[in-house]
Amino acid sequence: MINKNEQELKNINHETGTDDDGGLEGARQLFSQTTWRTEAMQIPLASVKDKEEQEVLAKCINMEDLSPEEHTILEGVLARYRPAIQKYKPLETMENYDESERQLTARTRFLQLLDEQEKPQELTVYYPLNNNEERKLHLLVKPVTDAQAILEVSGALELFKDYTAEETQVFTDYQNGKTQTPEEIAIAKKIEMDIAIRNADTVKNTAIEFLSRQTTFSDEECTYEEMKEIYTRMNIGILLLIFNKVKDLAHLEDVDTEKIFRDSD
Repeated sequence: MINKNEQELKNINHETGTDDDGGLEGARQLFSQTTWRTEAMQIPLASVKDKEEQEVLAKCINMEDLSPEEHTILEGVLARYRPAIQKYKPLETMENYDESERQLTARTRFLQLLDEQEKPQELTVYYPLNNNEERKLHLLVKPVTDAQAILEVSGALELFKDYTAEETQVFTDYQNGKTQTPEEIAIAKKIEMDIAIRNADTVKNTAIEFLSRQTTFSDEECTYEEMKEIYTRMNIGILLLIFNKVKDLAHLEDVDTEKIFRDSD
């Protein structure tokens, strides 16, 4: 009875017009690098006790040329293992495992990336005092993972998005009584009026609430209430500068919807 591989060999020889021994050996060589190699890869080499058979399987897997005698040995080994290969489909099982492993690795790596991104960031603030001195504050900015904190800051983002960092600085200097040009005073007064119109208490309270949740001192873990006491007593101009800086560190305005959901390249 002719098995499937023998019949395929005969079909190849018939189609190519090479029914002689040279054509048969050429077809065998082709099979050893395609179908037979796929089968050989599914056979555990350790389970093959005969050393010569092991070597032939290894040569087939490595796509090395086989002699006619080695092809005969290979066919014999494959014939023995073929029923088990067809029954248990080890290659398909290995591919499924590999895919599962890739997904697990990707998920694990993604979680590692999230862990790295969720580490507190350091922020140094030079707080000016009334006697022309300043004190350096070392703060830690916590990752924004609190939904409530995001909701509280959402409205404030709209209030401050019209002001550049330079404009906010001018407003802060104005609040601190620093000497300014007429143009700078005009800008500061405009911002002051805008904030007053938009409800200064709401703006200030939003900044205080957000910063109290998201920051602490680097050398002393402070509670929400302790940080809130500090921010409540801060100059509003400096408070807004810190708020904007922490907001930038949290990348709350950097999300590009079109980029996040773009089609794959």
